[in-house]
Amino acid sequence: QKVAGKRNHLATPALASISAAVAATAGDSASPVTGGPLDTADFDDPTLLLLERSGTMDKFGAAVLLGGVVLMLAATLMCAIHSTGAASSSLMRAGSQRAFEDSTKDALPTRDAEPGASAQGSALTGRLMCQVVISWVIMFAEGFYATQILPYCPGMTKDLRGTRENVGFYSGLLYTANSAGMLLGSYFWARLSNRIGRRPCILMSLSACMAANAMMAMTSSYWMMVTMRLIAGLVNCNLSLMRTSLRESFEHAKVDDTWAFSTLSVAFGASSVVGPSLGGLLYGHELPVLTSLQYKWTLPWLLTALFYLISASISAAAMPETAFLNRPAGSASSTGGLGLLKDTSFLLLLTLGGGHSYVFTGWEHVYPLLANIPRGHYGEHWSSAQVGVTFLIGSFTLMFFSLIVYPALARTFPRIYIWIFSWVPPIVMLPLFPRLLTSFMFRGFESNAMEVQVLNYSMQIITSMLLGSGFISIQLLLNDYVSKLPNSSAQLALANSMLVSTQAFVRAISPMVNGSLFTLGRKGEDDAAMRALVSRALPFDAL
Repeated sequence: QKVAGKRNHLATPALASISAAVAATAGDSASPVTGGPLDTADFDDPTLLLLERSGTMDKFGAAVLLGGVVLMLAATLMCAIHSTGAASSSLMRAGSQRAFEDSTKDALPTRDAEPGASAQGSALTGRLMCQVVISWVIMFAEGFYATQILPYCPGMTKDLRGTRENVGFYSGLLYTANSAGMLLGSYFWARLSNRIGRRPCILMSLSACMAANAMMAMTSSYWMMVTMRLIAGLVNCNLSLMRTSLRESFEHAKVDDTWAFSTLSVAFGASSVVGPSLGGLLYGHELPVLTSLQYKWTLPWLLTALFYLISASISAAAMPETAFLNRPAGSASSTGGLGLLKDTSFLLLLTLGGGHSYVFTGWEHVYPLLANIPRGHYGEHWSSAQVGVTFLIGSFTLMFFSLIVYPALARTFPRIYIWIFSWVPPIVMLPLFPRLLTSFMFRGFESNAMEVQVLNYSMQIITSMLLGSGFISIQLLLNDYVSKLPNSSAQLALANSMLVSTQAFVRAISPMVNGSLFTLGRKGEDDAAMRALVSRALPFDAL
């Protein structure tokens, strides 16, 4: 829709980067970490920055949409409860190995029974399906938490500090504080879960995250917000232990877990679409019941806290304990500390996962910058809505590929081959894409020409589908490798924590590095001495 002649703005995971594109093409410096401009006073269209207004719906529309999301989650909860059956309470007991064995016995195909058997269709039933549903809910909550801040992070930073000065730097610090906390706390949570179990750690973490988000909703101090983001990262072990628990469940049942981990990408893809959309929409709206106790950012943070509450409630009701299912009787509960970091093959797996996250995150940040270059500089000058549509198409193709195509490929080809060959088209297209697009604009193509649209959509589909699904391969490769190590059941939690920490660290630095390369390339195009060496394609070449 168009409102007052202004362009429609669609909140997407890339929306924060649009602000950086406008700042860069206007000659202002911008933070490549969050895409927030350093100074927004000179911009003709402030709606592009999402600093003051983040959506066009009124409060009633926001309430209706929020109610719809809550109802959708409630329906998911009912389906999860229904799938567990009347005997789900037995899985709540500590030391639940016997209950888990009884629930999965004769209900699922084993690896020995049929080569290539996978947890699909009617075979994936009972307790194991319940474990998958719980993992979906936790993954959605985590994805929503990570992405809902993107559209309004610069605006919230400006309001918290009371000035636009250096808003890009301070919004970047606010955004990366959570990743720093996860990096510092991951080892502690992994060791603790090996001693007391995955379930109590996940429940404590979900509850702590819910409280931290509720406190952030009521915070009016910038440094308190940074501190709370750091604490939220320190207490967050949900992704690593959820993946560990899911793997342990399938390993104990002797069932292939490819389909289960593929569906996690679908859940995260859905949250990456819903998160920025709802975050940008609800920013600036208020709840009448809170009166003067709320700020522009209160509603998005409270909604995030609600998702954590729902996740904690479902986990408390139906999540089984899996930490001791595959551990030999009498084995030690702790591991050899940081011994995994002395394993060369494991370090290569961490490098593989970190590099993959670096490239994928870098693409998500530099593509909107390229797409928003003005026509006068041989750019396509796509609006945020047009860029948003490309990301939506990429997200839907990723979900389809992860849910349908990847499990079929994994039954036919080794996972490492799938990962390697998924890189071939992106490696070829990444350096070609900016040059082809610039060539089209130089030759006088319109921004909405069929050739231009096909180029954009094809590149987004290739990158989102192939690189996005690569995270499934990384997780499965890590699971398979750790399962062959001594005391693998205790090592798995540490391995997953290290992988999550590595990816969190890389995702914090990739936007900064690639955004800086884009700025350098754009400046190089204006310098006759540098023009032959660097261009707007520089970050794509680096990726």
